[in-house]
Amino acid sequence: MKFFRKLNFIFSVFAAAFCAENLFAQNFDSSIFSSVRFEADSRISPQISSSPEMDARNFAYIALLASGADDEKIRAHLETLENLAQEFSKNLPLGLSNEEKADAALAFIYEKILSRYQLVQTRVDVAMESGVYNCVSSDVIFIYFAKTLGIPVVAVETPNHAFCTIESEGKNVDVETTNPFGVNPGRKRVSELPNGGKQYLSVPAKNYQNRRDIDDRRMLALIYNNRIASLQKQRGSSAATIGLAVDACALQANSASGVQTVAECVCNYAADLSAAGKYDDALALVLRAQEIFGANKNYSAVIESANYNILVDKVETLPLEVALNELQAKRENLSAQNYSKLLGYAYARAAKDFGDRHEWKSAIQLAERGLSQVPNDSNLKRALDIYKQNYAIDFHNRAVTLFNAGDIEGAQQVIREGLSEIPESKVLKNDLIKMK
Repeated sequence: MKFFRKLNFIFSVFAAAFCAENLFAQNFDSSIFSSVRFEADSRISPQISSSPEMDARNFAYIALLASGADDEKIRAHLETLENLAQEFSKNLPLGLSNEEKADAALAFIYEKILSRYQLVQTRVDVAMESGVYNCVSSDVIFIYFAKTLGIPVVAVETPNHAFCTIESEGKNVDVETTNPFGVNPGRKRVSELPNGGKQYLSVPAKNYQNRRDIDDRRMLALIYNNRIASLQKQRGSSAATIGLAVDACALQANSASGVQTVAECVCNYAADLSAAGKYDDALALVLRAQEIFGANKNYSAVIESANYNILVDKVETLPLEVALNELQAKRENLSAQNYSKLLGYAYARAAKDFGDRHEWKSAIQLAERGLSQVPNDSNLKRALDIYKQNYAIDFHNRAVTLFNAGDIEGAQQVIREGLSEIPESKVLKNDLIKMK
């Protein structure tokens, strides 16, 4: 008779699944909160956050604050802007329409401040110092000048762009501030050349999809949002985005979009913590944010994932009975499905420890105990089948050794012993028939 080889059992390890409610993060590192700011900048006053439309000075002040300028630079840039606005206004001819004033103002801004476009340069202080700008920073500077001139102006946001509209002679006129000729795109302009000739200038009109008018608070929040987007591209900077999001949220009077941005920044940092195996820290961070800003589906997803992974760690590191006690203690915080998954996982791991030592009987007993509690667990079912096969193979191979040595009675006794342990084994039943 031939010897049989044993089978190996490999079960799937599952992590980052979801549970129903939140647990209390008991083992988190409190130092994570030293790198996270949940308090808004005190310079964003209630008066500002409750003002959909700001005067020119407050608008410029918050723009520079949102840009990250310190108090000294804010004062210096405000003074520069005010001086430039006075210089422009003093030399502006009388009797111009708002569109003509806007034309002159945009040209003046490009003469005195702006010089080079860069997609991600959203900071107004940097634009003032270097001339480098994007649609947000140029829009803010133009809106400031429009406000000083008393021109009705409204910022416009699209998914990937910002510009503004002014009111002139009873109609709304778009202003594409990334171009010095951007007032009323599509309109042809005639420019006199030094040699007496003429040139025609025109900025193509664009039909922006999903454009929407936004108030001053939202316009300035775009500065924060763009700074956040830049930081998110830098490794290890996700914690720093939270404070910026909190400021943007406060500026917008805790609007839905502001609260959502906070949630996304918090969850991005929580994801980084989870990726480093710091599930308790991720959970503590999100619970803190949820306490301050209210429930959010992003928080729920992270809480579910962190809770589950915390318990997976316990199952993988604690003795079976201790792990089972942990699961039972937290059962009310888990969905029925995930409690069953973790329970089955705990028994499967413990049974595998016995199986790795070829202690098949103990492995079978644990797998059966687990299946009595989670009868539909596929890992345990598959493991139990393998352990029973391997246990039967042990009896078979012992019997083959005796049979091949001529001890048929001894071989039959071993087979009968095996069948008393695994009565359903086809291998042992066939062996008994062959040995008669």
